[in-house]
Amino acid sequence: MAVASLDEPSLGISSAIVFDEEEIQKALEIASQPCNGMNCEVHLHSPLYAELCTRVPGLSIIGVESAAHPDYLKLIDRKILEDTDTYLRAGIARTDILSMAASLNDRLGINIWEDPARMEMEILAMESPQIMEGRLEAAYRTFGSRLLAAGPDCGLGSWPSQSMAGKLLSNTATAIASFRCKNQH
Repeated sequence: MAVASLDEPSLGISSAIVFDEEEIQKALEIASQPCNGMNCEVHLHSPLYAELCTRVPGLSIIGVESAAHPDYLKLIDRKILEDTDTYLRAGIARTDILSMAASLNDRLGINIWEDPARMEMEILAMESPQIMEGRLEAAYRTFGSRLLAAGPDCGLGSWPSQSMAGKLLSNTATAIASFRCKNQH
């Protein structure tokens, strides 16, 4: 699957975005023009502009960071995806390491950053292939064939090591492979 992705994480998050919807739509149309002939995804951190993005002719996939915030998927209307022939890319692996570590610190009463081996063990248990597969199954139950892609939320740059980030990506691949195996028709 060939996909070009437009990274627009500020839509719906930054209060500095003061353009009206027509201006945003026109900008996305211009940005997606080079993608002609392939799938073009817009990567959103917030689903607030997802419906607007479905009206952009050059965009075929709406990517939503939904692993850390599964409720974001409730703001996406499957019927609108169907009516506009647009698909969804759902985040199934959390990458918000700072929030996850803070939660562990509170729950365990320690500073998890001081024990990298324990941090890795705890984080990868929180983000196991089974948990990710559950998120993927939930997204598929809601969106069916409109769910075209899944993967991690973005933001692995702040992870304590490339090795740990790689293990999260491996867990993600395992979850997707298991889901595909169980859902082959």
